[in-house]
Amino acid sequence: MMSYHKSAYEFHEELKAQGVFFFFNGTLSQNLLKDIIRNIHCRKELEIATRTQLNRIISIVIELLQNVTFYSSEPAKYCDNKNFRDIGDGILMIGRRDDAFFISCGNPVERSKVDIIRSKVERLSSMNRSEIVQFYRGQLNEVRDEEGMGAGLGFIEIAKKSSRPLNITFDRVDEDRAYFSITSYV
Repeated sequence: MMSYHKSAYEFHEELKAQGVFFFFNGTLSQNLLKDIIRNIHCRKELEIATRTQLNRIISIVIELLQNVTFYSSEPAKYCDNKNFRDIGDGILMIGRRDDAFFISCGNPVERSKVDIIRSKVERLSSMNRSEIVQFYRGQLNEVRDEEGMGAGLGFIEIAKKSSRPLNITFDRVDEDRAYFSITSYV
């Protein structure tokens, strides 16, 4: 069997050619999320972003990484003050293509959730910005009435802050899992 290995430089150049200037792959924790946000604030590639764009990028990154943390089908063990707990494993890329910044995130999900996720995102993609805002307000009222969380508000928040419809894909991993990828543009 023939083995192929890309050097770190080849991988770096491939990402750069695609406009990616920030890349993370691995286990996510709240502390790491804070470090990622601090790093994004300091990126020279974002110096040309307006304040509004930067705030939207940060907000989208937070929503996407929280989604990975809570919903990845491959939880990893994270040691927090000598207490191990399950957290998510995923990937995050930020870049610039044409005249827009993009934020791409991915993580494994249970295949049983693919249709639910797809229908939520496709519904949002068919709406204009004012319809998304109105839908968001309605969902907030439902969450308050139910006194619960997880009503898909994260996807709505991302769609509100995006300049284009969200782009999603699902790649089959095995019988039980798919790899969910989502891209937002600002």
